[in-house]
Amino acid sequence: GAWSDFEYDFSGSTFFYPIDLTNSYYAKPINFSGSTYQGGADFSGSIYQEEAYFSGSIYQGRANFSDSTYKDVADFSGSTYQGGADFSGSTYKSWADFSGSTYKVGAYFSGSTYQEEAYFSGSTYKSWAYFTDSTYQALAYFSSSIYQGWAYFGGSIYQGGAYFSRSIYQGGTDFRGSTYQSRADFSGSIYIYQGGTNFTGSTYQSRADFTDSIYQGWADFTDSIYQGEANFSRSTYQGEANFSRSTYRGRATFNRSTYENETNFSGSIFYQETYFGEDGYSNSSSCFTNHAPQFYDKKKRKNTLFGSPNNDFTVDIDKGYPIDLDSKGIPLNCKFLTSEQKEYLEGKLQEIEKINNKLFEVKDLAKKTELSEKLRSLNEELYEWREEVTTVKVEDVVAEDTKS
Repeated sequence: GAWSDFEYDFSGSTFFYPIDLTNSYYAKPINFSGSTYQGGADFSGSIYQEEAYFSGSIYQGRANFSDSTYKDVADFSGSTYQGGADFSGSTYKSWADFSGSTYKVGAYFSGSTYQEEAYFSGSTYKSWAYFTDSTYQALAYFSSSIYQGWAYFGGSIYQGGAYFSRSIYQGGTDFRGSTYQSRADFSGSIYIYQGGTNFTGSTYQSRADFTDSIYQGWADFTDSIYQGEANFSRSTYQGEANFSRSTYRGRATFNRSTYENETNFSGSIFYQETYFGEDGYSNSSSCFTNHAPQFYDKKKRKNTLFGSPNNDFTVDIDKGYPIDLDSKGIPLNCKFLTSEQKEYLEGKLQEIEKINNKLFEVKDLAKKTELSEKLRSLNEELYEWREEVTTVKVEDVVAEDTKS
């Protein structure tokens, strides 16, 4: 209506009563920055054609911005939410800034789309934080944040770089089933929750960086695909660490790390070099203090395949267990990929990469859905193939046991 054409400035205001601005349409810039809401604030289902400023505000009741569309800048930085904050199901067509904010109750950002940069860095979440099933088409910054409750990021797509570095997770953390088309940076983070951290079933199309991190509970990276370099060096795993049933197309680096509990690499494929010792940059080795690492799972008859002879499995035996190698220089009961297996794997990974790149370019929703289904099918095919080639046949197990 006619009121939509005005430019509103409510900056520095105090709202004593609950406000209801649901399903609003703003054709001009709007400014709510520096405001205080003593009751609930409901802005859900709204459309902002130009800049929308909500920065530096305090919400004493519940704040609801769900199912909204921001066609220009959306600035919520430096705000405090004492009640729940709901931004789920929203679309941001320009950059969105939530950095430096504090959420004292649940924070919900699930099912949202960010077409340009999204900033969440330097924020504190004192309760639940949901970012599941979202799409980030440009850079996404979550670094230097503190999560005191559970943090959910699963099922999301990051087309630009995703930065989660130097963060502290005091509650459980769930990143499973996500796709990273550019660099994924989780370096320098601390995971305190004894219940563990879940990165399972994810795809990393570019470099994946987990260096300099501390995991006080279990850390699960199973069933993942790493198209670029995967770097897990200089980290400490106090609970179980599971890297099994994954595919590493680029170099995989695990050097200068400490593993204090059971560590499992069985059923994985390392296409390029694998380093636990010297990686060309450092001669500092990893150590397995209480358990030897597992590359062959005898119970499930799973072994690990390697595509390169240029591996370094040297570990610090003064502080823990060695990695026992066979005459070919790879862990016992493991094998090298055959030329046919390497060719098949390379072909499938290239197909997956091409579809990922098309998904980034395509705008049509029907075409995106078609490509997504094809990508899912290729991933399932690759998982099934990996399961087959890393499973040791019963007769081979019997022969090996007879030989022993």
